[in-house]
This record gives sequence, C-alpha cells and structure tokens, in this order.
Amino acid sequence: MKRLDFTHKYLKGREKCKGRGLDLAKLDHVVDILKSRNFTPDEAKVYYPHKLDGKNKDYWELHINGRSSDWVLKYQFSKDKSTLLLADTGKHDDVFGATALN
Repeated sequence: MKRLDFTHKYLKGREKCKGRGLDLAKLDHVVDILKSRNFTPDEAKVYYPHKLDGKNKDYWELHINGRSSDWVLKYQFSKDKSTLLLADTGKHDDVFGATALN
C-alpha cells in the first residue's frame, strides 16, 4: 500500500467540495483504490485516469463522478511509486483555471 501525502491546496479543495454538497465518500473510495492497487478496466472507463501534459506533466487526473464529470482529482506518484500525493480536487476550473480548456 502506498503512503498518502497531500497538499494544502488539496485540503482546501476538499473542503470546498464538501461545502458544495459533493459526496466525499466517492473521493475517498477513489483515493483508496489509488493507494492500494491499479484500476480495473471497468473502473478506468468510469474514472478516466490520465497523465497530464505541459506544466502539469508530472501529474495525473481522474474524474470522480465519471468521465463526463466536472469533479476532478489531480494527483502524483513518487518516482519509486511508494507515495501518492493528492495535489488538488474540485471542479475542473478550480483545479486548472478557467482558461485551461481554451
């Protein structure tokens, strides 16, 4: 099982999600999967984990409520894969900025 670490930005994003009434159990479930194992093919279709590029090239992103969901988790694995860093969570615009899709 991977060691879990998180940024202050992630904790702030998590609180914002809670305030929006989002189901944090779904976020916790995805984090548990990331800590302990790889996604099954069916899970990968739902959460759509993918590596980012550009200034975020060292990070991964997934969609908490499914591929078309606007609720995302930005995360990173240590080089030796022993640690999972939760970098941020929230709406796509919260995590990447309003201009990220333009």
